[in-house]
Amino acid sequence: MGPACELFGYPGLVAFGQNGSSIPLTLKRETGKAPSTVVLSPGGKASLHFQAGGGSCRRAVEIEITPPNDYHQLRLLANGFAVCGNGTVFGNAVHAGVASP
Repeated sequence: MGPACELFGYPGLVAFGQNGSSIPLTLKRETGKAPSTVVLSPGGKASLHFQAGGGSCRRAVEIEITPPNDYHQLRLLANGFAVCGNGTVFGNAVHAGVASP
């Protein structure tokens, strides 16, 4: 097993539509809870939360997340994620553990 890693702050996000092109969005930080350092042991888990505004939506097929202070992206199936209205998406800081939906 490798060493522990540390995360601190807010992730990056890109959403991709049916044809593989990126869906325009503006990622804004939810600042209600200040970020804290998350130390992950090998196999540890961290969570984040994104929420789109209202209005008409474009459903994403995949999303690409960049962890805080990193340059490597993780591409995942979107599982119902959509970019709505003017494209504003709110995201919170990474936190330890698995968040409930």
